[in-house]
Amino acid sequence: MISPAKQGSKQVYLVRSPVYLSPASVSMRGPRPAFKFNFTPYPSRKGKESIYSSMYIALSTFEVANDMAPEVRTAFGNRPHMVDSEKGFLGMKVFSPQENGNEFWVMTTWTDEESYRVWYKEHMKESHQGIPKGLKLVPGSMKVRFFDQVSE
Repeated sequence: MISPAKQGSKQVYLVRSPVYLSPASVSMRGPRPAFKFNFTPYPSRKGKESIYSSMYIALSTFEVANDMAPEVRTAFGNRPHMVDSEKGFLGMKVFSPQENGNEFWVMTTWTDEESYRVWYKEHMKESHQGIPKGLKLVPGSMKVRFFDQVSE
């Protein structure tokens, strides 16, 4: 997500990840747009640590057992974005390894562990109502791991 902001007298755009993107750093060429991004690290707040020191990541992995990977991809593409407005939520990315299209990695990024824990306790179940009916997972493939972001 990109949102406009002011930096001194310059108009800049804050990107969901902790970086600045200035309008001058985007260029369009040829018949299809080609974007060139010049990123600079998001500054630390005076007297406080960098945003990286407080980022918390939950990485869920699972493997579909019954050939419903296309339905899972569609469900993620059409997700209702309920978690997006939760306190501390920074973003979600979904990956599928090229060597196994039935495997999915869901990475959610939070400002802190407590925000994730509150969401999990209060809203996780309702956020997963879009799971395709009849979906079966490979036994033992569902795992959740937690990470602290060390650097960008």
